[in-house]
Amino acid sequence: MNKLVVLAGVIGVVAVAQGAAQSLSRRDNAACALVTAAELESAIGGKVSGFNDAASAVPGDPDVCNGTAANTTIQLRLIPQVNADYLSSWKKLGDLTVQMGGHVDQEPAGPISCRAMTPPPALAAASGFMTSCTVSKSPKLAVIEVSTKAALVPIAKVRPLAVKMQSRF
Repeated sequence: MNKLVVLAGVIGVVAVAQGAAQSLSRRDNAACALVTAAELESAIGGKVSGFNDAASAVPGDPDVCNGTAANTTIQLRLIPQVNADYLSSWKKLGDLTVQMGGHVDQEPAGPISCRAMTPPPALAAASGFMTSCTVSKSPKLAVIEVSTKAALVPIAKVRPLAVKMQSRF
């Protein structure tokens, strides 16, 4: 009888552990909740699709959510613990764009920093244009990145989305 109780207890613990593991892997992607499809459609134009990526299954990894609107690719990221390497890579990307003959506009304002990167003319068709805004709430960082091959999406269209994101993480 004691063996049966112990076995039932072990089975119960295993079932609870499996249920916890399944619910952990099925958690909502926090990046996908940073802005709504309606907000994106209003700001950028075009019907939004995608934005249903699964959350990272690895604790501490960023959540990333990808979608499109018209000819625009949009990526939302929520980074739970930003580090110096990440920030350094963003700076290097901007420096490289300028070194190659492109242009970078930056508009920092409090915890929100936006930048628009225009590639050099010879690379515009291949690499495209990118506008991004980051929202910093140390140690977390939320990012919206809007890329297109056709023309730069103005910071003025992306910053209001970053402002909305600020209260959602």
